[in-house]
Amino acid sequence: PPPPPRPVPLPRELPRETPKPFVWPPVHLIALFIAFLLVLAVWATACYNVYKHSQAFEAPDLQRHIIAMHFMAPIHATAAWVCIASFVWVPLGAAVSYLILLRDLYMAFTVASLWWFLTDSVGGEKALTARMERSEQAQLLFPLSFLPPWTMGFEMMFNCRLGVMQFVVTMPVLALLRFCAHGLGLSDGTLFSPLDLALCTLAAASAVVGLYCLAQLCTVSWDSLSAALSSPLWKVSVVAAAVWLAFFQGLLVRLVVSMIVLPTKWQIDDSVYVIVGVEQWFVTLEMLVVAIFVNVYYPVDESPRAPLLPKGEGVSTKTFSVFV
Repeated sequence: PPPPPRPVPLPRELPRETPKPFVWPPVHLIALFIAFLLVLAVWATACYNVYKHSQAFEAPDLQRHIIAMHFMAPIHATAAWVCIASFVWVPLGAAVSYLILLRDLYMAFTVASLWWFLTDSVGGEKALTARMERSEQAQLLFPLSFLPPWTMGFEMMFNCRLGVMQFVVTMPVLALLRFCAHGLGLSDGTLFSPLDLALCTLAAASAVVGLYCLAQLCTVSWDSLSAALSSPLWKVSVVAAAVWLAFFQGLLVRLVVSMIVLPTKWQIDDSVYVIVGVEQWFVTLEMLVVAIFVNVYYPVDESPRAPLLPKGEGVSTKTFSVFV
């Protein structure tokens, strides 16, 4: 009889691998990636409006200041993102000091650009001084309202200009001192040392004086600014937010860390850097909002509507010698 057929071996089933559950990356990496997208959005928003101004460069005396103010938010957001990234990738820590120095220097330049934009939009400092001389006497803003008011005209313009420009000079000097102190190993670039605390306190005092004098100028020249610009309050507010909001926010957070968190722990641990990192993450988000508002309130098609005074009209020789 024929041999029985050989059984066909069945293919062996390979053991099925259990699918691995999806594991989210660490929270700090997700936050770092989102902050990176925010920084890209800030740069895209600012560059888009700068491109529009460059294509319609019909008022260079004003638009050059507008273009300069557009880059404050991207520089501030970039410095904040690099600060966050340095907690993840330590070699980036060497770039933080340079970016903070660039941010502080450009912060002073932005305040100067805002001053020049406001005064040039109403015909220059001499024309604005002449309008003040014909205006009613204005009181000083709170909390200095109890002091004798500055005389409308030369004294008001000179004091407001001095208060704003002292910030423009003081901020770069303090930034260079912090940079040199960090390079010499005298500080770690944060508010965890007495030297950093002292320098940041001086910078905060200078910023308060500059902001007060800028608000005083806008108050006494409100009619002229309203006649020349649309939404002058928002124009000043968005640039002031780009310069001073994140500055005071970072100062407040670091003061809280230095005075409340560190005395209870007696050492700088991860929780301190988490607090600083979260604050820097919110800076990137805030700078995106600021960049959008700058894009909205500094449109390309806007031009000053106030008639300019003839050269030297109503301006004393004393004023002319100071501002020219």
